[in-house]
Amino acid sequence: MWDWFSSPIVQALLGVAVLLAAVYVGWQAIIALRPSTCKVDTNVDRLAQNFEEMQLEGALSDEELRTIKSVLGRTQDKQKQNSAQQGAGSS
Repeated sequence: MWDWFSSPIVQALLGVAVLLAAVYVGWQAIIALRPSTCKVDTNVDRLAQNFEEMQLEGALSDEELRTIKSVLGRTQDKQKQNSAQQGAGSS
């Protein structure tokens, strides 16, 4: 009965199964331990204010702050579009 465990194909399949299980457990641990930064309720204005404070402290250059603000503006636009689509879809 245990002879088929010595087959290279079975060993490879078991190895892949163990690897997938380890990846799944690791992924779930990361999700549980790391707070999500992509929540819908992320306050873009508060993030911008925090980055402006970092720029005043010298941690960010003017160019970096402009880049961050443009990305935040695009993120805010996408959030507005998504909420408008959800509002129109529920009517």
